[in-house]
Amino acid sequence: MRYNHRRRLRSQYVILALGQHFVFAHWQKLTLQNFPFDHWMITEVMMGFALFVLFSKMSWHSKFVNVLAGSAFGIYLIHTYPSIQATWASLFPMPRVYNGAWSILTGLLAILIIYVGCLILDLIRQGLFKLTIDKHRGKLFERFYGFLTRKIASIQKRYISKEEAQQ
Repeated sequence: MRYNHRRRLRSQYVILALGQHFVFAHWQKLTLQNFPFDHWMITEVMMGFALFVLFSKMSWHSKFVNVLAGSAFGIYLIHTYPSIQATWASLFPMPRVYNGAWSILTGLLAILIIYVGCLILDLIRQGLFKLTIDKHRGKLFERFYGFLTRKIASIQKRYISKEEAQQ
């Protein structure tokens, strides 16, 4: 059993190494300008699949990791919102950074700042939801449902009374 586990890990590392090899083999210079940015390139898929399989077998029992994992989708939604994306583009003008001497470090720093900023916004959102919506779970839906049923009933009464008046 142990041999099979090591063999599986070894194959995942080989796929990851091959993906990294293909990425670095296509770089002529080590700048962000030459990085292959197209989505769904075979190298990205290989590395993503290998990392997914590698970490899917691990068990995490860390409050910090659980907070990051719980906020991951919120961070994605926040940073892809058009006005937020325009804000990041104005704060971090990346075309000026591409040919710089510190382009990779500056890119990584920008990614870290954007991630932490979106994480803070998502944690604020989670806190506000705990104070408002999560305290009275279902109450907002019940109010909305009651409002809709009253409106539908009043429309039905008006419609039925108009039909009776016409007869």
